[in-house]
Amino acid sequence: MRSGAAVLGVGVAVLASLASACAGDPTPGGPDVGATSGGPAGSARLVDDTGRDDVPDGGGWVALIPADRVAEVWQAAGSDPGADLTYAAVTVTSAQVEAVGGLTRPVSEDGSFELGLTGPVVVCRVPGELDSGSTRGCARVQLDEDSRIEISWGEAGFRVSG
Repeated sequence: MRSGAAVLGVGVAVLASLASACAGDPTPGGPDVGATSGGPAGSARLVDDTGRDDVPDGGGWVALIPADRVAEVWQAAGSDPGADLTYAAVTVTSAQVEAVGGLTRPVSEDGSFELGLTGPVVVCRVPGELDSGSTRGCARVQLDEDSRIEISWGEAGFRVSG
């Protein structure tokens, strides 16, 4: 009878594994990296203006700042990039972003990232270390629950589409 219990235990484990796989694993490193369940998500790419293929812009961070509070972040950073944020180069910290209700999100090596905010948002790309790296452009966007955006950097500067 012990072997029947063992078979039952293995069967339960297999079913649990299958159920988990079918549901998708939202944990970091799982199959759904870069996508929030039902929420906004994005991808980053580098645009080649010489005719070569675009490539993922992996690594670094994305800063998401509520648009109505972005001036507070610029003030805390000691810099005002002006109205055209296409080439904005401001050293922002996660604490400055989070102090106004914003978020910082890591960008995976394949260029994917989660967003997590909705409404009018300023999206900034920080390709280096957060808290010491400078932004490489920002853009104002409207994010909804099901938004999916693509951010890009090339000769024309920082762009958001989607």
